Amino acid sequence: MQYRIPLMLSSTLLLLACAKAPEPPAPEAKPAMPSASAAATAPAPTPAPEASVQAMDKLLDDYLSAWNAHDIPGAGSYLDEGVLYLDVSVGEVQRGRQAAEDNVIGVLMRAMPDLEWTLRGDPIIQGNGIAYEWQLTGTNTGTWAGIPASQQKVNIKGGTIMRVKDGKIFYQADYYDVASLNRQLGW
Repeated sequence: MQYRIPLMLSSTLLLLACAKAPEPPAPEAKPAMPSASAAATAPAPTPAPEASVQAMDKLLDDYLSAWNAHDIPGAGSYLDEGVLYLDVSVGEVQRGRQAAEDNVIGVLMRAMPDLEWTLRGDPIIQGNGIAYEWQLTGTNTGTWAGIPASQQKVNIKGGTIMRVKDGKIFYQADYYDVASLNRQLGW
């Protein structure tokens, strides 16, 4: 028996997908008193976790801005060379930045040259993960997967899960109701 799960993920599922198990508390230790010379030569403190949250938030903003500018190589530049990218409408994982640009980013931008991604609420950022809900609007004025343009407007909502390493997206999965997209396109 095959079970079907709705493709639209809830915020709760997105949060769980990005959540990391909490670290156990470190044993308490008595702080050592630094000497004056040690304090003067000590390395700068590690940035607060908020700094990485801000960097991840900026990465997401910049990535979506490149999509909204309809810049295929620009959007691709945020992907790691070895990225694994799943868009449920494509149906198979794209392995590598060039495959993601050719088979997801480029296809979508050429099919809907006026596409626009809008965040729905604040992204959930934790550890190396980003999860967010989005809305995509656009008009299908270009060929899509060999199908001539339908001239239909598209307005779909979905969710994305990303993993980031060294400032690049090395995993991305986009989930949405493909049947609704196909209906809107008149397919």
